[in-house]
Amino acid sequence: MDVLTPHKTPNKIHNLAPSAIHSIIPSIPEDSIPEMTLSPSKLQKIGVNRFKLTLKSSSKCLLRRNFQHLVFHPDEETVAGVDTKGILYLLELVSSEWSVKRLGSVGQSTFVAFTPSQKTELLIGLTSKDIKLLSTTSPDKYCMLKGHQVPPTWISFYKNYCLTASRKEAIIWNIETAKKVHQLRLETNNSSIRKALISPNGVIAVLYDTDVIQSWMFELFSSENRISITQNGIRNAKDFIFTENGRSLIICGSKRKILIFNTRSWSLTSRLELPEGNSVARRLFIVPQDVDCGCRVLAILFEDGNLRFFDLSTKSFVETSNGSLGGVRKVVVSPGGQWLATIGFDGSLELLSVDGIIRPTPKPQKKLLKPETTSHGVGDHLKYVREEFQEELEVKRLIPILKEFGEYPERHRALIWKTILRLPENRGEYFSLSEKVLLETEVEMLREWKLVDKSRKMMLSVTIERLIQFCPLLGQTLFLPELIFPFVVAFGRNPVAAFEAILSILWNFCQKWFEYHPLPPINVLGIVENILGEVDPGLLEFYCRHGVTSGEYAWPLLKTSFSEVLVGREWMVLWDHLITSGRPSLLILSVVAYSLVNKEAIVGALETKEDLKAFFGSQGSVSARKIIRVAERIDKEVSEKNHPRKYLRDSLKFLPESGPYPPFLLKEYPKFLIGNLGNAKQLIDMKQEEFLLKEERRKMTRELEERKVKEESENFLQEIHQQRLQELQKCYNEQLKLTKMNLDSERDKLTKLSSENFLHSSRSGITKPRSVKSKVIRTRSHGKRDIYEKLVEDVDTLEEEVETFLQGLRSSR
Repeated sequence: MDVLTPHKTPNKIHNLAPSAIHSIIPSIPEDSIPEMTLSPSKLQKIGVNRFKLTLKSSSKCLLRRNFQHLVFHPDEETVAGVDTKGILYLLELVSSEWSVKRLGSVGQSTFVAFTPSQKTELLIGLTSKDIKLLSTTSPDKYCMLKGHQVPPTWISFYKNYCLTASRKEAIIWNIETAKKVHQLRLETNNSSIRKALISPNGVIAVLYDTDVIQSWMFELFSSENRISITQNGIRNAKDFIFTENGRSLIICGSKRKILIFNTRSWSLTSRLELPEGNSVARRLFIVPQDVDCGCRVLAILFEDGNLRFFDLSTKSFVETSNGSLGGVRKVVVSPGGQWLATIGFDGSLELLSVDGIIRPTPKPQKKLLKPETTSHGVGDHLKYVREEFQEELEVKRLIPILKEFGEYPERHRALIWKTILRLPENRGEYFSLSEKVLLETEVEMLREWKLVDKSRKMMLSVTIERLIQFCPLLGQTLFLPELIFPFVVAFGRNPVAAFEAILSILWNFCQKWFEYHPLPPINVLGIVENILGEVDPGLLEFYCRHGVTSGEYAWPLLKTSFSEVLVGREWMVLWDHLITSGRPSLLILSVVAYSLVNKEAIVGALETKEDLKAFFGSQGSVSARKIIRVAERIDKEVSEKNHPRKYLRDSLKFLPESGPYPPFLLKEYPKFLIGNLGNAKQLIDMKQEEFLLKEERRKMTRELEERKVKEESENFLQEIHQQRLQELQKCYNEQLKLTKMNLDSERDKLTKLSSENFLHSSRSGITKPRSVKSKVIRTRSHGKRDIYEKLVEDVDTLEEEVETFLQGLRSSR
């Protein structure tokens, strides 16, 4: 395959080999295109959810410009279109208004389609036999896929592959690598291809103008099937389509007949005949409907330009608000069946809401029974009111509300959930559950739950108590508070409804969760991994390369019911759709969808295993509606062997209106645990006794610790007191020593002075000792006598102070 790229290309094109890169294909000169504003402009609103756009040519252009090809984005809020001049337009739904802007010239085209893997990438078939791959954010950056000998006119997708077909060949491409994978071996020597498609489950069908269908399974190209349409009563087949899940093929012909084939056995399952008064059917389109509606609507475009809707379940045309739509040349239905785009014979584009066109068949309302004059009890009255609620809030009547607004009113959500799940509010059975609880289990579960709202904490505690009494083995399920807390909040102050809703969720949406208790449900996580490997093997390979298992990217979502990754309102919206769908498999598909929706963030920003773990344990900004849309798409694309409904019950079971609650959880746990349930009461008593012993042990340990701390505190204080006394003793000793030194010094001075006086008196010849002192005093000067007396007086005072100090020291001891 040859690939042509400009100097600047999308990221995917950078991975191609240098030998595959060639020169730029010249585009249509811009001066030959009539000028249009590049800023978005709104479409003309011609009715309720009905918009119209007509392209205007410049006065220099003699030919009228019309829309030629259209395609919806999977989010149903974006439409790409190409006109007869090869100009690409982008229409976007903003605030319930459609706006359009011109992106530029892409060349004369034969089809246009969004790639399923990238939100902004388009594949455009050209009359030059090539296929252009470009981004809507930068249309001037593109690459070309070469391989067709005749301009391709059909394109369809399967996983990361696409099938393009012309009148003479059909080629399968890998969109991720932009490479040719396989070219089908077709018999086009004496015939030409009328249409070729690949179904969501990998069935390839090619319709020849000889009314023969040739089919293969993807990657099994050596084995093929051939079906002759003429043998089943149709000649000159006009068109065929696959159903949403790819299990059936619908084909129309020239005799108002419609045939439906099973794509597994290629056996004819149904033969329908359109009512008279219609021209030949030219094109068929599936209008996706919710499975709970019980019908599948087929849009049929007739050769006279009329568009009508046919209900396959009732085998009749559906009544529309404005009768049949006329003057239609081409039709495109959005992937979710919300919008319809038509190109008229005058070249104008119309966007219409399907709900505004198709008028549902009115169901005869049952007349309310007139109340009898006889009195009745309160219980009978509540039962009568509940029956009226269930009749008014039927799922079939709620689905259009959910489809239109995307969520239920906050004020009535609890009532709607209660009605859909058919909660009996069996208060007698609820209050009959024992008040005796496994205190240790409850404390262990709620130890890490520090709720500020005391009322919610009390509700959660009471609900856990009742669940443990309903099934004691739930006491060993540590993720139980994470799973049930959002439902406790959703039902507010109605503990009975909250308890029964949780039982219903465990019964329907938590199938096979406890088979490997206390380990995570390996079987359910295996289903998630198989689905991810089929719909996006590249992302699964990324997880494996980083050592991340399904227990780390899927189990955190399941065990918390998405409450850890979605904000409160988005969590409510998600469960609006899950509960209304009535399909437990949609929860598992939503887990896979969450990874696909966040693929860019996961692959681009998260590098380590710890980053991935933190990502799946923290709140994100993804929309719940987007998760549901991707989950619905996976539901249609995944093969039957990997679909959850093959392994799990895909319908809801309801609690009985009276009597005990069914012990459904006993079948979920391992047999070696269930076998011991006969001694459940003894187990509870033993657990209770064990808890009390542990509490007593904790109390004794706490008292010993307090006593030890008290003794250590007293010893510490005594030690500090002794240290202070020693410091004081040391200070006293130093003071005493200094005082003694001063006293000895004064005595030496006194002795010296006495010796001097004695020597002086002996020189004078005085020999009487008793009279010496008096004579000395008399003979010395008056100043000398004063000094001496003062010295004697100081010595006496100092001796008194020392004696007083010593007495004080003795008393302090």
